[in-house]
Amino acid sequence: MRRFLAPIVIAIVALALPAHAADPYFKGRTVNLIVGFEAGGGVDVSARLFAQYFGKHIPGNPTVVVQNMPGSSAMKAHNYIFEAAKGDGENLMWGPWFPVSQILEQPGVRFKYQDFALVGAVSTSGYAVYVRTDVVPGGLKKGADILKAQGLKFAGQNPFNSFDLMGRMSLELFDVRYGYITGYRGSAGIRAAVMKGEANIGVDSANGYRTGVEATIIKPGTAIPVWSLPELDATGKYVRPAALPEIPMVLDVYKEAFGKEPSGIKWEAMRLVMDYIASIGQVIVGPPSLNKQALADLRQGAYDTFKDKGYLADQEKSMGSVSAGVDLARAEKTLRSLGTIKPELVAHIRHHVESGEKVNQ
Repeated sequence: MRRFLAPIVIAIVALALPAHAADPYFKGRTVNLIVGFEAGGGVDVSARLFAQYFGKHIPGNPTVVVQNMPGSSAMKAHNYIFEAAKGDGENLMWGPWFPVSQILEQPGVRFKYQDFALVGAVSTSGYAVYVRTDVVPGGLKKGADILKAQGLKFAGQNPFNSFDLMGRMSLELFDVRYGYITGYRGSAGIRAAVMKGEANIGVDSANGYRTGVEATIIKPGTAIPVWSLPELDATGKYVRPAALPEIPMVLDVYKEAFGKEPSGIKWEAMRLVMDYIASIGQVIVGPPSLNKQALADLRQGAYDTFKDKGYLADQEKSMGSVSAGVDLARAEKTLRSLGTIKPELVAHIRHHVESGEKVNQ
């Protein structure tokens, strides 16, 4: 018996000791955060700020690098992540989402948002529509004066772009005539066009409005903000964007102009698009094949970053507002709902988009 005691004791002790924990999945890895726009724009700036904190909150603390992949208004980046990115979690996309592009099956869209691996989503900080004051004889003083405007020229990127959709659909809600100039490369180009007078209406995010529009166009008196596009609170009620509290919502301006709430197909279609954009501002997505452990760790990193006090403070300091994390279950539900749109609303939105540059000219 004695000669077998030592091995038996060693085996028992070995079983009692905890197993060596495996290294975290992302230890020693690099995560590429793909941005579908050029460097220097609002999306790129927000991605780079997020990247500074993201890796610290992912188990294993990988290096996070922002890579720009501009092309086809971010569709190139979308399709790359959906079709070509490996499922190892090392390539994600950060940026605004384009639900209408999917609803209308825009040429070049080879993805479905509900099939991406959703890592996280953040709320929009709000949108502001601004108009040059010289569109009205004597000067545009308030949003309702848009009914007196002459020669309106809306500067946009393309008919599927969220800024363009919200700006154009709100103008159509007021039944005002306007021309549509497309092809501007981002908010900076649109601001320049409005400043020079080659266009007189622009739309920007709250971040872009605070950091670019306000100082260069609003304060000198060249333009005024006519209305904001609302946010949705926790109960689904429309409220003024927290980042733009001084700008009336488009609903407020409509009631002032017409003495009633908006209604009809134009409003229903606009509300559908507005609800999607108000629910989610930007998404972080990976390929459908994303490794389950990688997805869990990336989600932990994303939502811990959304709550990081340093990150929140840096957002406020550098961008003038804070984009909060959207509850993951709510975000996933929003993406899944894209397949349940009423046909009559799809038809109206399709007509709006397809009219493009021909609208109301």
